[in-house]
Amino acid sequence: MNNWNQLSPESRLWLYGAKRALSADEESTINQLLFDFCDEWSAHGSKLDCGFTILHNQIIVLGVDEKSAEASGCSIDTSVQIFRDLDAKFDLDLFNRLRTYHLENDTLAAFHATEVKTKLENNELQADSIFLDMLIPNKGVIDQISKPLEKTWLSKYL
Repeated sequence: MNNWNQLSPESRLWLYGAKRALSADEESTINQLLFDFCDEWSAHGSKLDCGFTILHNQIIVLGVDEKSAEASGCSIDTSVQIFRDLDAKFDLDLFNRLRTYHLENDTLAAFHATEVKTKLENNELQADSIFLDMLIPNKGVIDQISKPLEKTWLSKYL
């Protein structure tokens, strides 16, 4: 079950960015696998109220509303495992936390954070270039995922 649209704004999020855009077939398969996962995900015997979405065909977001039951260590480990499985099945490199996502004309460009400095020096990026903030904490701010570089942790390269 995917309760993404019903999750409260306080719902905790985990964001996993792929190294490339997903094909339609991959996205369909991932949707089904996560649908099945959410249908079964629990913590200490209590069903977790969770959901997921895929942004820009590349960012997979898992959310859990912890009002009724909190995601604990074991249940979080279970969620990490499903993403490890997806990573292995589709070769997505989902655990690379130094990959950045630059959004331009509704298209994501993924590259290593260390490339930001060079791209700034070459005027390929500016302080107002839009990046996805992969550190957003909850669903209530998901609409603020797109931010100017100067308002992200990448601002250290300015």
